[in-house]
Amino acid sequence: MGSEMIPLLTALTGAAVVFAGALVARAATQYAAELEAAQRRRDAEIAHLAEFRDAVIDALTSFAMYKHILARIPREDSKAATYKKAVLVLEDIAGHAAFRTDAVPQLERVRNLARGLMWRDLRAAFEPLDALLSPAEDLLGTAINFDENSDLIDSFVVLVANRQRDLIETYPCGRHI
Repeated sequence: MGSEMIPLLTALTGAAVVFAGALVARAATQYAAELEAAQRRRDAEIAHLAEFRDAVIDALTSFAMYKHILARIPREDSKAATYKKAVLVLEDIAGHAAFRTDAVPQLERVRNLARGLMWRDLRAAFEPLDALLSPAEDLLGTAINFDENSDLIDSFVVLVANRQRDLIETYPCGRHI
């Protein structure tokens, strides 16, 4: 049984090594595919949230300019008259002549993107803001709502920023998927 078994044992050992190598290669390929899928999903989540965040920032920037003007003009007898005067002052500033026509599509874009948010908690947190935006065609009403509810808006912006940071901090990098 001695020397004639050596080639057989060598062949069996070689087959076991090849089989083990194939299993390791298969597992590594499967792991790499799962990691790539997790990264693609996270990239899509980050891009989705970034688009929403950018739309929110664009809309809020317009209204921040409006609030800035509103704080610096003399108050009229009624809130409506004061708000209307602020719009006129803002539209006289270079680059903001289309404030009224730009604001409505900006707000509608935010509302539509919010409906498609992947995260239930963000959709739920947006509901009170959606109520503020509901008279989107009534820019004066929306401006009053924004002005009177700035804490609610600030809280929502912080929530979106925290979600973005969490998505980036927990990006799948191969240690665990």
